[in-house]
Amino acid sequence: MTVIALELNDAGVLAADASGVLSPASPGVALIEGRSIEVGREAASGARLKPRRIHDRFWNDLDTKALKRPFPTHLSTADLVHRHLQQIWSEVGGDAHSVLLAVPGTFDERQLSLILGIARSCQIPVNGLVDAAVAASLGPANGPPDVLHLDLQLHAVVATLLERRRRLSRVRVRVDDRFGLADLHTRWASHIAADFVRTTRFDPLHLADSEQSLYDHLPAWLRELQKSNTVTVSIEAGGRRYAIDLSRAGMVGAVQRQYDNLVETIRAVRPESAPPTLVVTDRLATLPGLEDHLSRAHETTVAVLQPAAAATGAVRAANQISATTESLPFITVLATGADASHHPRTPAGTHTPAAGGRPPTHLVHDSIAYPISEVPFAIGVSIPEDGRGLQIPPTTAGVSGIHCTVFRRGDSVILADHSTSGTSVNGRRVAGSTELAVGDTVSFGSPDVELLMVSMVD
Repeated sequence: MTVIALELNDAGVLAADASGVLSPASPGVALIEGRSIEVGREAASGARLKPRRIHDRFWNDLDTKALKRPFPTHLSTADLVHRHLQQIWSEVGGDAHSVLLAVPGTFDERQLSLILGIARSCQIPVNGLVDAAVAASLGPANGPPDVLHLDLQLHAVVATLLERRRRLSRVRVRVDDRFGLADLHTRWASHIAADFVRTTRFDPLHLADSEQSLYDHLPAWLRELQKSNTVTVSIEAGGRRYAIDLSRAGMVGAVQRQYDNLVETIRAVRPESAPPTLVVTDRLATLPGLEDHLSRAHETTVAVLQPAAAATGAVRAANQISATTESLPFITVLATGADASHHPRTPAGTHTPAAGGRPPTHLVHDSIAYPISEVPFAIGVSIPEDGRGLQIPPTTAGVSGIHCTVFRRGDSVILADHSTSGTSVNGRRVAGSTELAVGDTVSFGSPDVELLMVSMVD
């Protein structure tokens, strides 16, 4: 079966399969002229020529509400996402039988549902949904215990704290919308234009064509400045070619405040214990001087991911992500190393036969076994004094008052999720309720609260 993963980031949506990246990044940009809509690379190439016709926040603001003028009010951001996904799928879909979506932690549940609905209307056979940071950072079981994944979007930076034990688990997400790739490009364009004016008296931002040319060349210039302290850049306008020497130090200075803001974001989300390994996407790594800036600021290792790391990571972990049910759980936990090959493929919410045909009789927490009966056994931070259940310390993040209940129903044992932050069985989030089997592990909260299902024999 052919498996493709789509990495959803408005700075550039990427597709990958087992062989690698399938197409160039497609930015979340739409050029809207009446009923004509261009998206992706074609739209970005006209962004400076027709700036009032450009919409580049439709992924960030995904909704079904009508667009505000000057855009046609019969359109919504959901319509633009639909057009974008449709175009990407036409480029890479081929004979794919299974599609996994690697999505950032910026989307809420309503937006995730919208994305799934849009994908289905595009006839994209989505059967798995995974957090992009988790998929991108999946590595050996003996990797660093704490990882801070950083990614860059058009209008935000996303910092995701991950914890690696036997599994790689998402702990928390922080979104810094003070800047993104679009803001950085604007600042660098202004800096470069000022250098052109000082050196040649030519202002590339004065004319739409030369401004577009500057923005078109900017990504390549940034990559060159990763390797060199100075690079000669040129722009052609009015039959003449203008050239200047562009320095890495000057480019870093132009966005110093934004780099410092990123350092603040990292400090806000990182654990107070030992500093985590910083894992940055290639989108961030191409920013001149940023890797050195982060290394000095945090005195820790900075690892750079390969392009489309979230998409390729999702493909490698397809056995853990793919679901066989209509309802797709959002995967935020993945097994690592050798554990990954033994990770069950059956998603939470479907029946898994209990060992020896026997349902669990007890749940085990911190080496204490609690019997399971027809009376619901409640787990949470606010168990009634006269209630039957397991009291979780109130300092545990992500645990609701009554987080979940476990009870016997006929010959089956059922877990019902009552939480706002979710409950997972064997690393897969539960949608409402699911049947439990001997050997199943229930987990939630941060640090992880784990319950093991066992069967005791007389």
